[in-house]
Amino acid sequence: MQSYPNFANHNERVIFTYTFSQPVIIRDFSILDIDGRAGSWGDAVIVTARSETGATLDPDNVVVGSFINQINPHQYEATNHQTNSTDSRSTLTFSFSDEPITELTITHYPAAIAASNPGRSAVIMTDFDFFYVYDYGDAGGYGTARHIRHFNEPWLGALRGDADLTAPQTNGDADADDTDGNDDEDGVTFRSPHGGDHAEIYADMQVVNDTGGDVYACAWLDRWDGTGNGGGSFDAGDVADSPAQACQTVADNGGVATTTTFYWNGLPSVSGHTFSRFRVCATLAECQNPTGDANGGEVEDHRIDFDFTPTAVTIGKVELKATRIQSFLDGLNVDQMDRAALVALLQAWDPADAAALSGDATREEILAALRNYLDPDGNGQVAVLAWDTLEERGTIGFYVKRSAGNNDWVLINNDMLPGLINAPMGGEYLLADPGARSGIPYQYILIEQEAAGKTRQYGPYTLEVK
Repeated sequence: MQSYPNFANHNERVIFTYTFSQPVIIRDFSILDIDGRAGSWGDAVIVTARSETGATLDPDNVVVGSFINQINPHQYEATNHQTNSTDSRSTLTFSFSDEPITELTITHYPAAIAASNPGRSAVIMTDFDFFYVYDYGDAGGYGTARHIRHFNEPWLGALRGDADLTAPQTNGDADADDTDGNDDEDGVTFRSPHGGDHAEIYADMQVVNDTGGDVYACAWLDRWDGTGNGGGSFDAGDVADSPAQACQTVADNGGVATTTTFYWNGLPSVSGHTFSRFRVCATLAECQNPTGDANGGEVEDHRIDFDFTPTAVTIGKVELKATRIQSFLDGLNVDQMDRAALVALLQAWDPADAAALSGDATREEILAALRNYLDPDGNGQVAVLAWDTLEERGTIGFYVKRSAGNNDWVLINNDMLPGLINAPMGGEYLLADPGARSGIPYQYILIEQEAAGKTRQYGPYTLEVK
């Protein structure tokens, strides 16, 4: 294309506007023969584009010939040299590749007022390359899933699929295209609500559908091999257990995200990592496979780190026995504790008293408060709940609750009784219960705190002080 403004009229403009029906990137657009003649006419051009959000963009990767002055990032004027379209010194080349565009505008106007028009002199727009903008899956080695960006399309999460330009960006964490300041992988959250050896994964997809019709949300999770790592591909065995299919239908929601859940269970009790892929498309045929092209929509790949190693404890003998106060304190090595350690010990049973004594109380006063709390009736004894564990895996500690049979449960220890981390074969636990009295049957529940963050209950055990 060629442009011929009226060089005798400084206000005349020739404007070329390219409008694209879907977002594109532009590579190597050249404008030739931006030249001029001293004291007479001169070419000037302005190059701008419009983004998907309507923002005005300046070109990137600009190469300016030596007969052209760059006035600002989008405005260029000829110097006083008359050349022709074969002279690279009068050529301007640029791209719009940093962000997808929907419109390109080139304005050609006189840089200087001429006494007369320069005849057939013109700037010439050459052929150029423009590319559809794709969103790619970024889990390396799992095959290519590619979605062409559109205006009216479904997407996942708050952000539409980002522009991966002409090639996927993959790495071992499936986040290579999320580290450039444009992280669109926000459409899926994972949970394993029961934790521990409940080897299950829920994936909640946030599907935005303002298309006016149904769309299809699809998911795959690479079930791992015996080493605890994914097998390296998505196949028919990687669809969810619920629903037992790759895709679910999502109705139009007016642009307000709908949560679509996929669930995998029966996974091996190991630790490691694997990968998952989630796609949303306007047509089922384009999305029902983990690889391939789709006209619109979005794809997200996620690395999932997991630990389904079982946490377990085997409870042996549980009893409630009367113990001399001094023997119990000796077993805790209170004679070797400093003042701060004694306050921390009291905190486990009586936080209010511990707070009152944390200031100026002496060591002897804190010891006296411990004895008074453990032996409120002054008979020199305290009820101690004792239990054995025959095995421990993933146990970080215990809480204990007591009831006098009225279903009114009281927490005995405010601070967790630490587990025997270095004793996988178990050991003995002792916890004083000053509130227990002889001759009354009680029920106790042991609450195991697991490393995975969940708790597991054992009991109730019906006991009397012996």
